[in-house]
This record gives sequence, structure tokens and C-alpha cells, in this order.
Amino acid sequence: MAAQRRDPDGLALIVAFDGLLFDTRDVRADALIASLYTEHLQVAPDAVRDALPGRSLWEASEFLVQSGDCTLVDLVALRAQRAVSQRLAQGVSLVPQVREWLEGQRSAGTRLVLRADSIRRDVDRVIQLAEMEFAFTMIRCSDDLPRTIGVSSLENSNAAIARRLHGLGVSRRQTAVVSRLLAAGSGHLCRVSDGTIAERWSDEGPEG
Repeated sequence: MAAQRRDPDGLALIVAFDGLLFDTRDVRADALIASLYTEHLQVAPDAVRDALPGRSLWEASEFLVQSGDCTLVDLVALRAQRAVSQRLAQGVSLVPQVREWLEGQRSAGTRLVLRADSIRRDVDRVIQLAEMEFAFTMIRCSDDLPRTIGVSSLENSNAAIARRLHGLGVSRRQTAVVSRLLAAGSGHLCRVSDGTIAERWSDEGPEG
């Protein structure tokens, strides 16, 4: 077996497509709120917005509907997804300054991984419109693996990302999940991390 190449100075950042990189949170929330309303389901808008981070539209619909009716969940999710896809096909704004921040991270040798709650078709379209196809070592979307009972799309994505980075010689302790960006005193963006993968992720994945 060939030895794995290790990069002891390697660092990887996992950045969110939805909300951190592109302004998609309101688009997804508005579409889901409208879809729930069409089915005469009364859910507070704030509850919808709170349910979306880390979930696909289908997962958020299942969480909010809570009726056990898979047909109803599918109707709500599909209607919302259609509205989101139509909106994102027109393009969506980058979060201010984020492109420059990403370029600075890449110039410093950091590997960038994009993790999306949105579906692959929409993510690829938006990334191409923004001319950012080659910015990322890996892109993981909510629909990259079939739905698995008891396993969320976020967990599926995390496991796949861990395997890929492990193969590149980047350990979990060299990988941070970027939850949000703050403007530093100089006016430049800095990252605020939710901690390392070792802290956030299950120990069942490859340690690296």
C-alpha cells in the first residue's frame, strides 16, 4: 500500500454556501413559508428560519410539518424547492467582502471546502455565475447522497468531507468549521469558527 502524503502545515476551512457565502437564507425561508401557507399550515416565520440552518428543504419541511404524512412533507418541500431554484437561476448576491476573504485564505495555502444545505443543481449554477468553480477543494450539497433513515444530510456531508480531507493528509484538528464572518478592526473580515471538526463531529469518522 502506498504511503499517504502528509502536509503537517495544512489547514482546511469548511464554509457554508447558504448565508455565509451567498445570501440564500431569506430566499429559502420565504419559499418554505409560502409553501407551508399554501397547505394551510401555520408556522411562525422565525420558526421556519431557525429550522433551516443545517437542513435541506425536505428535512426542514419534515421538522416543521411534524404530522408523519410523507406526502404532505414532499408537497411542501417540492413546492419550496421549485421556488428557490427559480430564484437562484437569476443569480444571488455574494455576502459583502467574502470573495476577497476567500482569496486571502487560498493564497495562504488553506484548502476551502464548501458545504451547502441547498441542492447540487442550484449550488453549481450559482457558483458558475459567480465564476468561483475552482475556488474549492470540495463541494458537498444536501442531495449528494440519497436520504438515509436516521442520518441527516449534514451528517452525510460531514462524513464525506472528513474522508476526503483525511485522504489529502489534513487531520480533523487542522480543520475548522466557519460559522460566520466578522469585520476586524482594520475593516477586513476574519473568521469565527464553531471549533475544530474533532470538537463538532462524531468520533466515528476517520481521525486523520
